[in-house]
Amino acid sequence: MICPEADFFPTHSQDTKASARICRVCYNSYDISYNFGAMCCQSCTAFFRRAVRGKSDFKCKRNPVNCGDAALYDVRDPVPKDKENKDKSQFKALHQMQSKGLLENSKRGALQESALMLFNRASQSGKTPLLSAMVKAVNFCNYHRMANSPPTIRGTSELGSNYFSSFNYRQCFLADAQIFRKMFDFMPVLCDLDDWVKEAMFKNALSFYVLLMQSHLNIDEDPHSDKIFVFPNTYVDLDVHKMAYYFVSYNGDKYTANKAGDYQVVGQTCSELMREIRNRLNPMLGELLKSDEDLAAMILLIIIHTNDFQKDNEEWQKPIIELKEVFGELDLHFRVTKKSPHTWGNLMLFLSNLHALGGEYLRFVRLVDLYLGNNMYVKIEREKKVALCRVE
Repeated sequence: MICPEADFFPTHSQDTKASARICRVCYNSYDISYNFGAMCCQSCTAFFRRAVRGKSDFKCKRNPVNCGDAALYDVRDPVPKDKENKDKSQFKALHQMQSKGLLENSKRGALQESALMLFNRASQSGKTPLLSAMVKAVNFCNYHRMANSPPTIRGTSELGSNYFSSFNYRQCFLADAQIFRKMFDFMPVLCDLDDWVKEAMFKNALSFYVLLMQSHLNIDEDPHSDKIFVFPNTYVDLDVHKMAYYFVSYNGDKYTANKAGDYQVVGQTCSELMREIRNRLNPMLGELLKSDEDLAAMILLIIIHTNDFQKDNEEWQKPIIELKEVFGELDLHFRVTKKSPHTWGNLMLFLSNLHALGGEYLRFVRLVDLYLGNNMYVKIEREKKVALCRVE
């Protein structure tokens, strides 16, 4: 059954990443969104729209200085005043946009501006009820997730009120977990289950969800950076010493010199795990998550993957079997959006890596709780309901 309240959720695309990210077309850090088949900034979108509407036919004389692979990095840069070089730079801009996935057939004419559809969505065809309802549920929860995010960048390398402490992490982690639990109240099929079943399924999927959303935040970040975003507009520095200092604040002023080694061990383990998560998940996720449907389907798949057991328990298995119909809807979505043939293989490989890293993440959680205590993930596991958890 599809939750009837889902019809009231916002259906527009929600940006769930950090506010400043890299545009894949012009390689500059700006707010980006899904436009005409690709992730890009508003400046690239505006140039592409004008070029397609005007049926621009830019000429190029193949001058490597102006039209080489490294010639154009920002379509906002002032173009040369002479017509010849201007056409060259605009030709390069349009070619680069098309190579990054911006599709001309995704753009309607100017007369249909109010009904503009930026890209094909299988969920709008009425043939994917599970996926459509899941998109609305995820967008609703992500809207609240972004609304509660800080307006400025916070991190473990920032100063003053923008410093991100362990206490702040526990606050954000609990808020994210509660939003994820709330999502179960609006998901297709799962919204009709008893609270204890939803609570159990939520806890089973929580570790995978944490890794997925962290990777989603860092899709467009520099893979060689020492900073990783863990929440919207919030990062941690992977430097081992900064990470150790970050864990010093885990229990307030209870730091003692004889525990310095513990903080160092935990800090180094955390840094290594975050690098591994970025290196193994982000490259594939950047290709898999191109739209709201992709993210919604991924969340639904990790819920199925982490709760597909207790085969003899009909009450537990019935909703899982119903949710598995999303595979057929996902196949339709892939065909409508013209995904490459190897997308299914990449999806299975991603879920396999996610499963392996989920085990490593849980071992790290146990390590932190053993060395430092007061771990929010462990508290959520032990508490009957996540709504009863409090930050200490």
